[in-house]
Amino acid sequence: MGPLFRQYLLRATHLSTPHTVGTRVQAKRLKSQMEGLVLSLEKLGKL
Repeated sequence: MGPLFRQYLLRATHLSTPHTVGTRVQAKRLKSQMEGLVLSLEKLGKL
């Protein structure tokens, strides 16, 4: 999980510097990806 999570955080920090119009859309997509990642990790933990 470590390196993957750091990749997401790096992308999030890049997105927080607004240089494109689509930044908000990308941030929303990133947020839903992270939520999906957390959910799948929780499912794996329950197995």
